[in-house]
Amino acid sequence: MAYGARMHRFTLRLSIAFSAALIGTALLAVPAGAADRTVRIVSSDYAPDPVRITVGDRVTWLNGHSLPHDASGSGWTTPLLMNGERASVRFTARGTYRYTCTIHPEMSGRVIVSAAGGSGPTTPPTDPALRSSAESTATAAPIALILLATAAFGFVFALRRTERRARR
Repeated sequence: MAYGARMHRFTLRLSIAFSAALIGTALLAVPAGAADRTVRIVSSDYAPDPVRITVGDRVTWLNGHSLPHDASGSGWTTPLLMNGERASVRFTARGTYRYTCTIHPEMSGRVIVSAAGGSGPTTPPTDPALRSSAESTATAAPIALILLATAAFGFVFALRRTERRARR
């Protein structure tokens, strides 16, 4: 088999392997069965209130109001959202999480998180060290996927460049 054909087959196999790795990483980034519930901000209210989810689900706040808003609870907060912007928080423990808008404190809402098996919510822990049960999902998984994709394409590009040099 010619050198060029071997390199082509190697590059193809490598591309397939990196694609499989990307898909696997994307699947592992979201817990199995996790859902995304949207809370809309309209006329200085959160709707629905309360929003009911199960452990591992994510709540996305979408600002549909002309004024900026956010959602801030004990140990977590969304960034300031302008009209049409959204931000998400994943809840990893049972409990009732109260939140308010830091700009408009009269706005408040609740996220009620139940166990996956259907048992009812409990009050979240009062120990601040245990309160980190609501975590932001805005950065880790997308950055990992971007880095992995960049490395894969860079490697394939370098292989093709090496293949072209070998032909000369």
